[in-house]
Amino acid sequence: MWRDKDLKKLFLAQIDDFFKRKDVREMIVGEEDGVMEGKVAILLKNHLASGLPQVGGRPLSWEVRFSGRQKFPDLRVELNGALYFAIELKKSARGQSIPGNSVVEVGRFIKEWFATKSLGLESPEDLIELLDRTYLAFVFGEKGDTEVVVGPYFAHVSGARVTHNPRYLITAHSGEEGEFNKELRSELRKRISPLNVNKSEILREVERFFRETQYKLVVSDYLRKVEAGGGRRPPHVSQYLLTEGPTEDDSGGGGFLAGGDEEGRGVFKNPSSAEKRWLRTLTFVLVPDVLGGGSNKYHLVEAVWFLKGFYLHNLRDVFSAGGQDSGIPRVWSHFLRTPNPLFAKTIKEIYEEGLWRNFWEKQGIPTDDIDELRKFGQTWKDAVLKRVKKNRGKRDVEDLREEVRRKAEEILKGL
Repeated sequence: MWRDKDLKKLFLAQIDDFFKRKDVREMIVGEEDGVMEGKVAILLKNHLASGLPQVGGRPLSWEVRFSGRQKFPDLRVELNGALYFAIELKKSARGQSIPGNSVVEVGRFIKEWFATKSLGLESPEDLIELLDRTYLAFVFGEKGDTEVVVGPYFAHVSGARVTHNPRYLITAHSGEEGEFNKELRSELRKRISPLNVNKSEILREVERFFRETQYKLVVSDYLRKVEAGGGRRPPHVSQYLLTEGPTEDDSGGGGFLAGGDEEGRGVFKNPSSAEKRWLRTLTFVLVPDVLGGGSNKYHLVEAVWFLKGFYLHNLRDVFSAGGQDSGIPRVWSHFLRTPNPLFAKTIKEIYEEGLWRNFWEKQGIPTDDIDELRKFGQTWKDAVLKRVKKNRGKRDVEDLREEVRRKAEEILKGL
C-alpha cells in the first residue's frame, strides 16, 4: 500500500485541498507556534479520514502526529501504522522567503525514514522517493489576506541562510524553477545509484551527501554576504558552527558527523598537517588570488575551507607565516614544493565538481567556454602566472615566473 501510486495521488489532492481551506490558513497565521501545529494535526486527521476512508475496498487508518516543537518535520502522516508523508509547516506575515530548517536535521530525518525496517525500502530510488514525500505547507500574508503554497519541500528551497546553523532558504515560489531541487536529486542519485541495493552503503553515502550539501550552502551564503558587502569581509558564521559543535538534540544522540577523530570536534574542525597541505593545494586551484598581494583574498580562502568542513583562526599563516623562504614569499615556496601529482589530482577533482566557477568569477578569471579539462588547466596556469608580480624577496621576479611556468607545465602534463 505504501507504494500504491493511485493512493499517493489521492492523498496529495486531499492535502492540497486541506491547506487551501481559508479556516486552516487563518488558524495557521493567527495561532502561536507550538500550538498551531497540534491543532493542524487534529484537523488534518479528520480531513483525511473523511476524504480517504478506503481505496479499492481496503479500509485506511490515518494518523497525523505533531512531532513537537523544534523538530523536523512538524507533522508525520501515518498510514496503517507506517510513516507515509512528512509535512513541514511554515508561515510568514511579511515576506515570501524565510529561513527553513537545518540542513543536517532534514538530511538526518530522510536517512532515518529510509532506514525504517517496516517499510521495506532498499533501493536508491526508494530513497529518492522520500524527497518527494517530504512536503512543505507555506502560508504567507496577514490574517484575512493569506496565500498558501503546498509542494515537495526541496522544490521550494533556493539556497541557504546561516543563522545559528546552516538552514535552507524557503521561498513561496519554486526556487529558480526548482533548480536547487533538480541539482539535489541529480547529485544524490548519481552518488547512490552505483551502490545498487547495498542499504548500509546507501545510508553512509546519504549522510556524507547531506553533510557536503551543508558546506556548499554555507559557502554560497558566505559568498553572497561578501558580494552584498561590496567585497568586504562579512561576519563569520556563528561560533556554534566553528567551535561548540552540535548539541545532543541536533546530532540525534549519536552525532551526524563521521566516527573516529571527527567526533566532538564541531561541525568545522581544525585541520591536521596533512590536511593543511591538501587544503593549500585546493586553495591554489580555486583561489589563485592567494598567490597575489592584498588581504581581501582571504575571505575566499576561508570559504574554500568552509566548503570542506575546516576552519582556522590563523588561516593566513598557513600560506605566508615566516614571510620569506629562499628569497621568495613563503606562499610561493609552498606552491613550488607541492608535488605535481597532487596538483594534477586536485585540478581534475575540482573540474569534475564544477565548484571553480563560484570562486574564479570572484577573482576576475574568465570561465566562459571552459568545457574540457585541458582548457581548464591552461586557464588556471595563466591565472597563476599573472599573480607573479612584484617579488619583494631577493630573487629576480622573472626568474621566479619562469620557475612557476615550468612547474605549471609539468602539472598540466599530468592531466
